[in-house]
Amino acid sequence: MGLGLLLAPIIADPSAPPMIGAKSAILIDEVSGKVLYSKEPDMRCYPASTTKVMTAMLLLERCRPEEKIKVPKKLEFIDGASLNLKPGEVFTATNLIRGILWRSANDACEVAATHVAGSVTKFVDLMNSRAKAIGCTNTTFTNPHGLPDEKHMTTVHDLSLIARQGMKDPEFRAIVAQRKGKISRSINQADTTIISKNKVLDLDPTADGIKTGYTRAARGCYIGSASRNGSRFISVILGSEDSLGEHMALMDWGHAVFQSRVLKQDEYSDYRGEVHQGNGPVRAGIARDTRVVMGPDVQASTSFYELTAPVSKGMVVGELVLTDAAGTEERLPLVAHESVPLRESSLSTMGLAGFAMLSLLAMRRKRIRMTRAWEA
Repeated sequence: MGLGLLLAPIIADPSAPPMIGAKSAILIDEVSGKVLYSKEPDMRCYPASTTKVMTAMLLLERCRPEEKIKVPKKLEFIDGASLNLKPGEVFTATNLIRGILWRSANDACEVAATHVAGSVTKFVDLMNSRAKAIGCTNTTFTNPHGLPDEKHMTTVHDLSLIARQGMKDPEFRAIVAQRKGKISRSINQADTTIISKNKVLDLDPTADGIKTGYTRAARGCYIGSASRNGSRFISVILGSEDSLGEHMALMDWGHAVFQSRVLKQDEYSDYRGEVHQGNGPVRAGIARDTRVVMGPDVQASTSFYELTAPVSKGMVVGELVLTDAAGTEERLPLVAHESVPLRESSLSTMGLAGFAMLSLLAMRRKRIRMTRAWEA
């Protein structure tokens, strides 16, 4: 079994990843979150307008699409990209999100923040709480738009988590994939056609998002997404002189090298591991059909735990380890297909008390091994 079935269908360019001049960059698989490439993934950088992914995501999570949002009568001037909002103007939540994600409108971010949380300060608290809930560990937001602030920083790894969360929402996906569109507004009828700043949508037919960003302090920033051959990858580029170009190079490389495959349970089910004091080896395999994203020249091996009878059916007894030429690895739990009882000769020599103690130890080992396997 085995390696031939896995190796045969994988045809990929095993070349090294492109040279990335950005301060930091990452490429992940959108479904699993697996990191396919990273450069300084935990370096804290200014995110510029990629911040708005979180702002739009919170607006989607906390407002109905047709919910009416009114611009405050006292609207403070916000520097940078704008929807040219008028005091008292009314938008639906969806149209305001389009302005935030397509035009990168800073004034729309302030209005959204005030509507959702009552104030920008309270909305920023929501942003930071949501980031922590997603798993971000190096992110501090101080505003909803990304204009320069020395404390407003994040990492490519954290932004990839935020982008991945956003792309789970069908409406978010639909908005970031559009190059332009019209919005309805109650006052400023001269500014209803909005063109996305994301030029990659014109350059790459497989691109489906997500957000550009630039300030002098941050330099070029970009969160990108592209779907090819059944896989969607997400890139994050921060601190670049050519963020769109480096995204496209990284995305082309990633889709050329890494491919999505489904390992069928019945094809990876005939592995055998030794069982101490058992009446034979344990037969094991992966628990279910499993999707993996791997590069070229995949090698498969098994690693069984030190097992002592009795072994119960369904118990995690080891791992299937897949490695590729790109240096990535997948570890899948191997579960026992059948129980392996204690050998009769072992039972007779140890006596009833010894058997009871051995059973308790085996149960304890089972709990520990299952925990380690699923946490790996």
